[in-house]
Amino acid sequence: MKIKIIIKISLVILLISLGIFFVFQTSFTLFDEKPIKIAQFKHKEASFGIYYIPSNATQQEYIQIRKILFRDNFKVLSNFERYQILSSYKLIDDTLQLVLTDTASYKPRQDTLKVRVE
Repeated sequence: MKIKIIIKISLVILLISLGIFFVFQTSFTLFDEKPIKIAQFKHKEASFGIYYIPSNATQQEYIQIRKILFRDNFKVLSNFERYQILSSYKLIDDTLQLVLTDTASYKPRQDTLKVRVE
């Protein structure tokens, strides 16, 4: 009789512990999820943003160029994977010239890339 009571109490404690563990597990984030705004500029009455998107379980980190349409709405113009740092940017007519750095490589490298903005 006492063994059945001990087993029932142990089972209740185990279920409560598993419930608490599940709540903590689902609220924990392993990776950064929010994009980080690096720069913002205007061109011909339109706003553009350059963002750093951190890596997660399904994608590598990258730099993203966005055309900001409204407050929270945007159009992605281009993604540059495996780049972590925006060294510089310059707007030449309708072309955005970016100097991006990849520090994850064995030897860090800088590349100059161009994106047409409209």
